[in-house]
Amino acid sequence: ITRAAGERLRVMIEQADRDNCTIDLVFTAIKVGSTSFFDEGIAKLKDLGWDRNRLEKHVRFVGLSKSDQKILDAVCSLRKFSR
Repeated sequence: ITRAAGERLRVMIEQADRDNCTIDLVFTAIKVGSTSFFDEGIAKLKDLGWDRNRLEKHVRFVGLSKSDQKILDAVCSLRKFSR
């Protein structure tokens, strides 16, 4: 999973926010293992004014592995954007 894929994800999340919709990100049987994907797709939302409440309103993480959860938490922490 690449930074470009993360950017596409972030754009989809922003669109869901504009449409007042929720996105289910289903990671069942998928291991991402990419800091750049999670940074670009999720953590960068902080730079756009998002906070944890807004993220949780529009995005549900389904089946995220423990190792990917740790990566996601780490990149969000670096941007001071905790899930």
